[in-house]
Amino acid sequence: MDIRYSEFTTLISSINKNIQKIKNIEMFEFGLKGNQVQCLYFLFNEPNGISSSKLCKLCGEDKAAISRTIADLENKGLVSQEASGEKKYKNPITLTQKGKDVGVLINDKIQEIWNLSSYNINDQERKYLYSSLHKIDKNLQSVFVRYKEK
Repeated sequence: MDIRYSEFTTLISSINKNIQKIKNIEMFEFGLKGNQVQCLYFLFNEPNGISSSKLCKLCGEDKAAISRTIADLENKGLVSQEASGEKKYKNPITLTQKGKDVGVLINDKIQEIWNLSSYNINDQERKYLYSSLHKIDKNLQSVFVRYKEK
């Protein structure tokens, strides 16, 4: 029996659950949820801001989820999005000063956690891991497209 499927899916699921648990624990003090952390992380690393559509791609979320997240972050005073003559979703979302301050703390925590999670993994192993994951993701997307076309 080939156990690759069960081992792979169980490991990916476990990794994702552990990341979510860590996000929830670490971000509790800021009153943030995992999807909000993801958005803040990308916004922190793009000082000139990001459009909603680019944020959707970076976070792997749909427009409705990103729209709700941005609204929550605006209510918390962490982000702003200028309203100009164009449609709002085309305008860049930027961090407020409060958002930048929180972003520094989030970025530091993420670096600390990634360093701990990468313990005993050398650069070559990491390179192969990410290369393999990208290939698997691309292959699964192709499979999905074929199923969708049926």
